[in-house]
Amino acid sequence: MKRIKEAVVIFFRSFGQIMLQASGLTGLFFVLGITVASPTMAAGGALAVLAANLWAYKLKYPRDLLKKGFFGFSPALVGVAVVLFLQPAWYLPLVIVVGAVLAAAIQRFFAKIEVAVFTLPFVLVTWGIWWVAHTWWPELMQGGGADPLVKELLYFPLLSYGQVIFQGSALAGLLFLAGVGSSNLQTAIFGLAGGTLASVVALWVGADMLAVGQGLWGFNAVLCAITFAGKRRMDFIWAGAAVALALFVGALMQNFALPQLTFPFVAGSVMTLALKERVG
Repeated sequence: MKRIKEAVVIFFRSFGQIMLQASGLTGLFFVLGITVASPTMAAGGALAVLAANLWAYKLKYPRDLLKKGFFGFSPALVGVAVVLFLQPAWYLPLVIVVGAVLAAAIQRFFAKIEVAVFTLPFVLVTWGIWWVAHTWWPELMQGGGADPLVKELLYFPLLSYGQVIFQGSALAGLLFLAGVGSSNLQTAIFGLAGGTLASVVALWVGADMLAVGQGLWGFNAVLCAITFAGKRRMDFIWAGAAVALALFVGALMQNFALPQLTFPFVAGSVMTLALKERVG
């Protein structure tokens, strides 16, 4: 019974770690948010987390990190992304499991050399899956199209939260916000402010209004702001710097065919951390 309870906690913490919260309650909110918006994406994320954590357990990855859900958050995003990008088919669970294991292995590699890369394993694995399908089997790709739930620009602060886990739903975004708030209210507010600020700036410089309304210019900023959230004045400065850098990287990536995913967040946060260490 104790092992089952521990496995359940690790499962939900894996989802919570997507927004840097080692909290099972946060993860529960995230799973609920994904489920109300897309049960199939929730299933994909759940399968990925189970596969990744089982892999980490069998290969004896550091127990303390495993318990925190550290090896499950990038795989969770991979599982959701695979369902988003690929057509439903019998092989989808296999792609999810392989992608999840690869993401966990990459996360382990960077943890071993003590380099913070946030969701980079998810980005690399998902780019690989997307590129292979797009290049050789384009018929496997899902069709595009705007989310029918996105009708007004009014919802972009919540949609910025929702899009962190590919959900174009204000309700999902609200549940994600509540999940982070259940762990740390200040961090949740930082994330909301970061996503809102980035979206307003993107709109001001001429970004597509529909994309802004869908939260596509705000979700990386949500993660950046959460990463550097704090009470000191410098925390606001570092969060702002990370958001600005993520926006810049995101704008540059408009010229590339690959989906951005959370790469602007990774790049912006890594550069900000490097600058922060230099400044001391």
